Amino acid sequence: EQKVRASGIWSDEEGAAVREVPVGDLLRGFFNFYAEDYDWDNEVVSVRLGVRTQMGTDFHEALGVINTWKGNRRMTLPTFPGLNIEDPIEIRRNLNFALDNSSYGEIQEVVRKASRHFQEGKGLAELLGEDLRLPGLSGGRTSPAVLAASSLKARLKGYLDVPDLRGAGSCECPR
Repeated sequence: EQKVRASGIWSDEEGAAVREVPVGDLLRGFFNFYAEDYDWDNEVVSVRLGVRTQMGTDFHEALGVINTWKGNRRMTLPTFPGLNIEDPIEIRRNLNFALDNSSYGEIQEVVRKASRHFQEGKGLAELLGEDLRLPGLSGGRTSPAVLAASSLKARLKGYLDVPDLRGAGSCECPR
């Protein structure tokens, strides 16, 4: 079973902040968190801060609006009201600019489906092999997550070898 070293994420009773966590547990936890705990409308994903924060806090007040130009007139418009993602470089920029109601709903549904999939004890191979078409959304298009996963190896060909690590034992990321 593959493991990675997680630093500063969990601690045991003695306060040790490092422990080996199976990669599968991290993946299950990721989907469970975004399906069950994350407040899609009010929280901000901030890689820079590394902690949960809310829209409207000092750090993230500016993410609620976007400044744009129409002709020679500057306009301030509200950003899409969900899945707020702070740009770690331009921290006043909300990376949710490409979302609309349809894509927002699709992302939420795919995350929920993946979380249910893992809660049922199924693995990643089965998840990637599942038909994650969303019949109620966008005319049954295949979800962006499935398209990305199915073409990842082809897109990385020549840039990065992507080995098949099934049954490879465990490994640790370098410190």
